[in-house]
Amino acid sequence: MTKNDPGFCSLNAMVCLSILLAGCGHKSRDAAVSISPEPVPPAKASAQLETVFQPAASVPVRQEATVASVALKNDQLDVAYAALQKLKYSNTLTPEQDMAVRNAIIGLSEKIARGVSAGDPRAIEMAKRMQRPQSQ
Repeated sequence: MTKNDPGFCSLNAMVCLSILLAGCGHKSRDAAVSISPEPVPPAKASAQLETVFQPAASVPVRQEATVASVALKNDQLDVAYAALQKLKYSNTLTPEQDMAVRNAIIGLSEKIARGVSAGDPRAIEMAKRMQRPQSQ
């Protein structure tokens, strides 16, 4: 896949679109929270997830956050993305947890987009997986 290949261009467009949409479609339960998600590099996102999910009341949510955090640290793009998506749609997150998850998704999406642009096969494969419809 080359930079002039239509498939490459559509992958780049899809990854960019996923970055833009990562913060859309899920309204916060707290109307006072109006901070927009921003990209957080995976290593920083891992630490942020550990911090905000430490006091989580729900053991399954805390475990999923740990899976995402460890995957981000270990550069396991597919595992991190899947765990972050589960958290995003869990409907049990505090506003701070929700923002940490969205920031991590955007940061991970940017990392994947950079990899696709550089021709990284892992990033290209992950971008293709991200194009598939998500089951919620």
